Amino acid sequence: MAKNSLLSVFKSELSDEINQGRELKDRLSVITSWDIANQLYDGLGSELLAADLVTKVSFKNNLDTHVIYVPKAKARNQVREELREQINSSKISRNAISLVVILEQLDALKWVFTDQDESSELTSAFHQQVDGDAFYAKEKALAKLAQDIITRKKFWFDSWLS
Repeated sequence: MAKNSLLSVFKSELSDEINQGRELKDRLSVITSWDIANQLYDGLGSELLAADLVTKVSFKNNLDTHVIYVPKAKARNQVREELREQINSSKISRNAISLVVILEQLDALKWVFTDQDESSELTSAFHQQVDGDAFYAKEKALAKLAQDIITRKKFWFDSWLS
C-alpha cells in the first residue's frame, strides 16, 4: 500500500472518529489502536526499506515473532541534521515541533543528540522559540494524552495476558 493511500485510510478513520463528537481522549483511541499502529508501521516501514533508510529485522518475544525496522546510520544522521537545522533556524516548522514534542515526551532526544552539551543547547534553543506558542502547547498536551492512553492500554493488555 502506497504511503498516500495508507495515510488516506488513516485520515479517513481519524476524521470519522473526530466527527462522532466524543471527548478527545476517546477520539484518540483510534490513533492508539494496535491495528492502525501496525498498518502505519508496516506501510511506512516498507517505504523506508525501499528507500534503503532502514533494515528489516525479525525478533521473537514471549508471544510471537515481530518485524521491526531499524534505522540505518544515514537515516539517523538525516533526522539529526534536519532537526538541528530546524531548531537553529529563525522559525521552527510545525513538523519539527511535533517531532521534538514526541521525542521529549518519550525522553528520547538523548538518543538523537547523544552529545549531552549539544542536546542541552538545542533543547534550550528550541524552548526559547516555542515556549508560549499555542501550537507547541497543543502538541505537548496531545502527546501527553496519547502517551497516557497508550500506557493505560499497555497495562490493560499486560494484565489481560497475566
